[in-house]
Amino acid sequence: MSAKFVNVVLVGLLLITSSASFSEDLQLEAILVEDQDIIESGVKPFDVIKELDFDILRKGNISDSLDGILGVSSTRFGPNASRPIIRGQDGDRIRFNENGTLVQDWSVSSFDHAVPVDPNSIQQIEIIRGSSAIVFGGNAVGGMINFVTNRIPKNNLDAFEGIASLSSDAEQDESSGFFNIASGDGQGLNWTLSGSILDKGLTKTPTFTDNGEEPVTGNKVRNSKAETHSVGAGFSFISGNRLLGLSLDNFQTEYGVPKEVNHVLDMQKTGLSFLYDETVSLGLIQRVKARIKITDYEHDELDANVLETTYKRDSTNARFEFFTETESGLAGILGLELLNSRNPVIAYSEEEEHEEHASLGPIPTTRNKSIGLFAYQSKEIDGRLFEIGARVDHVDVKADHVHEIEEFGNSTTAGEVHEEAGRDVSFNPKSMSFGVTQDLNNMLKIHGSASYVERAPSSFELFTGGVHHTTGLYEQGDPNLKNEKGEHYDFGLSFIQDGLTIRGNLFYSDYKNYITLIKGNDIFYAEEHHHEEEHEGEEEESEIEALDIYNFTGVDSEFKGIEFSMSKKIAFQNFTFIPTFSYDQVIGKRKGTSDHLPRLTPKRISLVASISGKNWLIRPEFRYIYSGNRGLGESTKTDSYKLFNLYSEYQFQDDWIVFLRGYNLNNELAFSATTVEEVRYFAPLPGRSALIGLKKLF
Repeated sequence: MSAKFVNVVLVGLLLITSSASFSEDLQLEAILVEDQDIIESGVKPFDVIKELDFDILRKGNISDSLDGILGVSSTRFGPNASRPIIRGQDGDRIRFNENGTLVQDWSVSSFDHAVPVDPNSIQQIEIIRGSSAIVFGGNAVGGMINFVTNRIPKNNLDAFEGIASLSSDAEQDESSGFFNIASGDGQGLNWTLSGSILDKGLTKTPTFTDNGEEPVTGNKVRNSKAETHSVGAGFSFISGNRLLGLSLDNFQTEYGVPKEVNHVLDMQKTGLSFLYDETVSLGLIQRVKARIKITDYEHDELDANVLETTYKRDSTNARFEFFTETESGLAGILGLELLNSRNPVIAYSEEEEHEEHASLGPIPTTRNKSIGLFAYQSKEIDGRLFEIGARVDHVDVKADHVHEIEEFGNSTTAGEVHEEAGRDVSFNPKSMSFGVTQDLNNMLKIHGSASYVERAPSSFELFTGGVHHTTGLYEQGDPNLKNEKGEHYDFGLSFIQDGLTIRGNLFYSDYKNYITLIKGNDIFYAEEHHHEEEHEGEEEESEIEALDIYNFTGVDSEFKGIEFSMSKKIAFQNFTFIPTFSYDQVIGKRKGTSDHLPRLTPKRISLVASISGKNWLIRPEFRYIYSGNRGLGESTKTDSYKLFNLYSEYQFQDDWIVFLRGYNLNNELAFSATTVEEVRYFAPLPGRSALIGLKKLF
């Protein structure tokens, strides 16, 4: 922790405290949304997206659904696999929770691994960043996104309620449907049932070329079909101030990866969740909440229906929170979090598909254990809200072996990889944060925060070592990596008056040992097997493929950026008009150089007009994304592009809604700067789409 961090905290406190002369007699408005009980994360969200608003954003996968929210974008590894990016941070710096517990999968390890969360099951999304994100540890240094479902009902129900929807997109050869229903006996026993299905063909695009080669026939992203279905059920028993709940959910998807024309991922995740929530009176403790999530995750990677690699994750995540409040107004959370996961990676030999051959796998089997203690407290003093948080963790990562390159090979000979003995490493990351919010005049609030966050390297950053065909890279970890350390500063304001809302934020992050995947100077020559339909007497073809070696490397880096939005609500006699302008930009560089970090979101402008009446809504959107900078190891920069989108709906007979969702209506060819360069030009953004659907409310 640097002296700069301490000085900034003290100076910020002094400056904001000194502003008291403007508002001695004013009361701070509630920071949380009106109904605090619906905040599943337990701490103040930066953004809360309600179900009706998310209906407008909802797309085939969760990351693309969130892309475009202020400060949020997507890695866009083709149309089927992506992860959200917040303020230029991605991978293991963005934590995903589902109903308060960690989403366990392999998506943080590679861009081609989808996030196993069904967008159709979501009723609310909480995006948390800043000082309160500290309670989720270093893996939430960029932010935490909590997906809230109703699989465990939080309220007593005495009637049948829910929603069902069907939709189809002829332009993109896509059809989907989902239902979400709930009921109860009115005496405390409640239940829910949900399900969804998605079937999509090859993603259609304008004409494009693969890295300057021949145009893709048919103007489609190759190997981009997908099929997804999910089901979930749960119940709760509510008696007085106590809630007990249990839920079971299953998510399955099979999708293609554009980089490899015959490569398919077959993924499934099953989760069992327990919830205990009770309002109590135990001295300082006013509420106790315990969540446990057991996850069984597995995905197979196949080439022309031949099984090549299996990724598994068997994990248990437990989170215990104690909500405290004193007579003086000091309130917050004390908590404990436990994680135990076993992560087998099995690769199969060419000779015998079901024979384990660990040396072929890109990641060794690992065992991860961690324990975290955290605290977050806030107190209002003379119209100022002070927040302080801290967390300490102990992390153990054990790998059964480590891969090292023995020979690089050449254009006619494959290189060789050998195994070294396993490694057992441990880390003790610690983090702290401080924030102040000042209400100046009941219309204008300013806030500032400073945090110091350490993040332990992930198992794949430590121990990856092998060919990853779906990304077209040889990825190499470093078992000697140390904790990533970052200082983060945030200043913002919000202004609300007469329907006018203005929000702005400035942020800066200073990293030591920022761990990222950077293209090296070496080439690894791998033997690539081509699996085709089998014909008697034919032999499998193979060739030598030259792969760039990308290394997980710690570099001193800095990020800075701005977020700004402005909207105005104008009420007319029969309708309401709300125009919104937003702008965001993030710059990430290796310190002491002019080199940009790879896969950064370019600056963006968005213009949205929401026009709504009693039973109808029209929402046109224009987005302009500037050209992207060339990042470390990248040879090209992306061109700017613009998107025209449209959402509209009409409600009739009180409980039926017909809706239309149009994307990229101008049908512009666009490539995302946040996509790995080796994949980017195989997978443009989707071309024109027009999805029409029908919803039934119960």
